[in-house]
Amino acid sequence: MEIHNFQWLLGTAAADHDNEKIVLSQKYYAYGQFSRYIRPGDTIIGSDQEGKTLAAYDVDGDKAIIVAINTSSSDQNWEFDLSGFEEMGSKVTAIRTSGDLKTGEHWKDVTKSDNIVVDADEQCFTATMKGNSITTYIVEGVNGIKDTSDDNTTENPEVSQITIAKDQVTGSAPWNNGTTDVASNVVDNNYGTFFDGVSSGYVTLDLGQETQIGAIAYAPRTGYASRCVGAVISGSNDGENWTELYTISSTPAEKTDTMVYYTDFKTTGVPSYRYIKYSVDANGNCNLSELKVYKLTDAIATSMTAHYDMSVSDGKLTDVSGKGNDATLHDIDESSVATYGKESVFQFNKDGYADIPAGLVGTDGKFTVQATFSTQTQADHWLWCFGRTVASWPDVDNYVFVGVNSAQNNYKGNTLAAVSVGGESRMPAPSTTPGAGYTTITVVSDGTNLYMYMDGTLVSTLENHGKDITKIIPTDDALGYIGKSLYNGDPLLKANVADMKFWNTALTEEAVQKVLPTTAEKKKMVLADIRKAVLNGNASASEVTKDITLPTSIDGYDLTWTVPENAAITSNGKVTAQDDDVYVSLKVAYGDQTASISLKVPGENIESTMNEALASVDIPNKDDVRGNITLPEKTENGVTVTWETDHPEIVDVASHDNEDYDATPAGTVTRPEKDTTVKMTATLSYKGIRVRNKGADGENQLYGSVELEKRRSFSAGRSVLYVEQPGTGGNACMAQAADMTVLQINFKTVNVYSGQAKPL
Repeated sequence: MEIHNFQWLLGTAAADHDNEKIVLSQKYYAYGQFSRYIRPGDTIIGSDQEGKTLAAYDVDGDKAIIVAINTSSSDQNWEFDLSGFEEMGSKVTAIRTSGDLKTGEHWKDVTKSDNIVVDADEQCFTATMKGNSITTYIVEGVNGIKDTSDDNTTENPEVSQITIAKDQVTGSAPWNNGTTDVASNVVDNNYGTFFDGVSSGYVTLDLGQETQIGAIAYAPRTGYASRCVGAVISGSNDGENWTELYTISSTPAEKTDTMVYYTDFKTTGVPSYRYIKYSVDANGNCNLSELKVYKLTDAIATSMTAHYDMSVSDGKLTDVSGKGNDATLHDIDESSVATYGKESVFQFNKDGYADIPAGLVGTDGKFTVQATFSTQTQADHWLWCFGRTVASWPDVDNYVFVGVNSAQNNYKGNTLAAVSVGGESRMPAPSTTPGAGYTTITVVSDGTNLYMYMDGTLVSTLENHGKDITKIIPTDDALGYIGKSLYNGDPLLKANVADMKFWNTALTEEAVQKVLPTTAEKKKMVLADIRKAVLNGNASASEVTKDITLPTSIDGYDLTWTVPENAAITSNGKVTAQDDDVYVSLKVAYGDQTASISLKVPGENIESTMNEALASVDIPNKDDVRGNITLPEKTENGVTVTWETDHPEIVDVASHDNEDYDATPAGTVTRPEKDTTVKMTATLSYKGIRVRNKGADGENQLYGSVELEKRRSFSAGRSVLYVEQPGTGGNACMAQAADMTVLQINFKTVNVYSGQAKPL
């Protein structure tokens, strides 16, 4: 069959027998987005954008591959959430197919033009999806699909709806300035009415006063549910400064409310706001049927007085409960914080402490304190205490404290807790001792008894202690300390603390178990400590410029490392910048767990290296030379130096071998009869780049500027791949014409083959 217009090919390829060649269609390149990068053996993973994305996990290569389809004619900003993995790296490559066969893109690398912003700690990235395109994103440094089977079962918090009148609703202008489909329709409890807003539209609800937000619900305009995708829900207390709470990422159901609880917000803890806003950007349409706000009524959440996730701001441990009870730090700062993902660990090293603000416990002597920590140091150090009078024995009274890994005989290696009002009463030594990793100790006071839980299990009880807990509560602006004893002879705390929570009531055993950190969170706490040790002072995992360390133990675990063979990071932690950025995934095994630490070694800045070398090159006593001179042959940063002179009869720039004697080094000087100014020219060479100093005639000082040639690097080639359609019904369909660039792909089964393309 003779084919003259290959733009109209219905298949992936056709044979041009006259010219003995294969003619590829745009469909071929579209299919190739799915088969070229997702390979046999990869695990297909779920996505909340069914029909728009296909995602796979390459276990051996530590990669996630995401194929995304933008069927809109306009560019769209997409956010990709990879929090279902244990970890992701900072390198994302984008490969795109778009447009028609003749002028369009065919597996084009658009990494630099796709506006990719990676947040490896938050395990997400954003990218600008070109209109009518298919883009494959290759995310490196991806490690392990999270196992949540052992995590605590999360129940939705208790909430109650806030009644909002129509006059409490404001918004942008409705479509065509109409008077029917207005913003106030979103609070009429009628799915048949809606707000028909335009691009950059919004709806704002005024709750009348600042309120703890337990949940927000929304419902789309019927028939236009997809327009909710990308919309942002935000909170504010002044109506001007907004905090993003939630971004709608998938098409919601129609004629029903989609509930979003505060536990799913981008903020941590229970937020408190007066204003709630639903908004879209210039590329969206503000079409909304209902918007509802619920206040928090959950007893556990409302009785929480402070939650320190060990993040630091302005010299304080940040209270993420929404209550504003930040804890002031003394002699320590954010440099002691280790992070991994969203987990932060504060590493107390007998170097500082924090104040516990007043007002965190009930005036009736009831309270609950929960702390998650790790330490292998036995000492008389206190994890936390209520009380403020620091003194020597026996002049200390009115306190309650918890000490971890005690050094005292009956509690050695165990947790020591006590209450003192007119004399100390100690809790019995717990039946369980903290082991490797992170342990959560919860102490509950009901005013009469003290209860201690270790990882949710009751391990010690002090009944009828007869102490008036109310006498312990100080009257000044602080309640006690984190990391400090009231006995001035005791050391400060040496432990890693990952989380602390306070309640002004006595939680039940069931409630204690509900608020425990999950297994996955505790794993990240250990990994935070490991990563901080590995970084060894480097600014971040994405900016590794100096040598790292590979510790042999952390948090009571022995560590075993696997370092991939590469020139950027060696097995002993030596870091050497290469011509281009290098991404390294270190494997670490500890206990019965394994993980990866993803690092980026930035490509060497040749210009900076050469300028640094140029500035370091000098000749001692150059202003008054009375003997031989030293001509350096290499700088400290590894740049080679060669020399020239305009007076070779005075300065010999070459070295000379001598029979039976050491060689004569370069720089031999033959002194002239009269003072002579000699110009020395240094040429610096490094990785094929040469720079000469540009000193003015008659001057003997070195000056220079760097002019670099652009260098190119090439990656290994790939085999050409194609997709075979399996059976009737096919696995894909595409609208294709010479002037049509809309791509629509819906697949069931994809068979991937390697080798050269051939006709089907």
